[in-house]
Amino acid sequence: MTADAVQRAAVSTMPLPPLPPPSFTTPPRLAQTRVAVVTTAGLMRHGEEAWSHDDSSFRVFGADERDLVVGHVSMNFDRSGAALDRNVFYPVDRLAELAADGVIGSVADRHISFMGALRDMDLLSTIILDTGPAAAKILRDDSVDAVVITPVCPACSRTVTVLGHVLETAGLSTVVLASNMLITERARPPRALFCDFPLGRPLGRPADPLFQRRVLEAALALLDRREGPVLEVFPETIEDDSDTPVACVLPPRYDPATPAAVDEARALRPAWERAQSKLPATQVGRRIAPADIPNAVEMMLAISHGARWSEVFADEDEMFQTAMDIRMYYEETAFGLADHVPAARSAEAWFYQRTETGKLLRDVVRVLRESGQEEELGLMALYYIVPLSQYDGSDRANPPWRRDDP
Repeated sequence: MTADAVQRAAVSTMPLPPLPPPSFTTPPRLAQTRVAVVTTAGLMRHGEEAWSHDDSSFRVFGADERDLVVGHVSMNFDRSGAALDRNVFYPVDRLAELAADGVIGSVADRHISFMGALRDMDLLSTIILDTGPAAAKILRDDSVDAVVITPVCPACSRTVTVLGHVLETAGLSTVVLASNMLITERARPPRALFCDFPLGRPLGRPADPLFQRRVLEAALALLDRREGPVLEVFPETIEDDSDTPVACVLPPRYDPATPAAVDEARALRPAWERAQSKLPATQVGRRIAPADIPNAVEMMLAISHGARWSEVFADEDEMFQTAMDIRMYYEETAFGLADHVPAARSAEAWFYQRTETGKLLRDVVRVLRESGQEEELGLMALYYIVPLSQYDGSDRANPPWRRDDP
């Protein structure tokens, strides 16, 4: 079973708020329809305040903004595809092509991001009662007719289906690119296209405009449907590659007197800089800048040597977001070392299984568990340092948030 299949199963029984039968809003003919994207990827601009856990707010972005970070708090989806090509989850360029070809009428000037990993039912209720309708008003004020809604993490499946109900009720036609069949069947959003692709890549293949366009056209074709719920399946499947690290040659040790992980992070800087020519914008920057990665590694090293996490970081969000910035520094570096687009999760596997810093983060998790700090941080917390896909045995097949289920 792939890592994505395990993670889908792990969240498939999460509770849903009471949802009414789906309502349907009729859009104009597709060639006259103005389309926006609503994603649950936790998009943010460099320098903005990082998203926190269980944040039910939303942020608005111009269609021409490029310098964006996936600030989603969860580790548990592929990040490399989004780093290389934002259209794999935020298909504004593909929509622009469809508009230029007359397939749709136009692309909205503004698009919206939520952060989809909402564990607390009250926060989903906030989206239903407050932030969802507020987002819908912004889109209606921009004369938007239809919305494509995209998830990234395992738990995003609940949020995108709730948004499908809320935005449709508010007068917008919607289609969800669903990533979890069981949750989608339970939530019954008005229209959904289930795509069996790696989590974090809801349009399938980064740097493959033709494939992404096929997915998007299949989703938009559902807007003609006036009753349902509609749940179609995209005919192709793509699996993740979480067990096969991408082939990347690490540089030799530079300073043997420096801790191995810190020395490695410094030595990889030229490869990281080389990779930037392949990427639309760096995904490092939730909490720290690329130049500060070696210092961040030293902070993690302190925890592995016995310092309490609260002595090193101001709060748990800072620790988790710092771990994410470290991970993204390495995954972007993989683009500078590899000669191809890594398969989903293969850059992640390389980081956690082959690099000194990836091994350090695994050691941090071990120390936090053995010292009893796991209980202080919460059952799921350590999966925000090392993703579920990189655990073995019972931890991967039966994560703690499932073990305590009645």
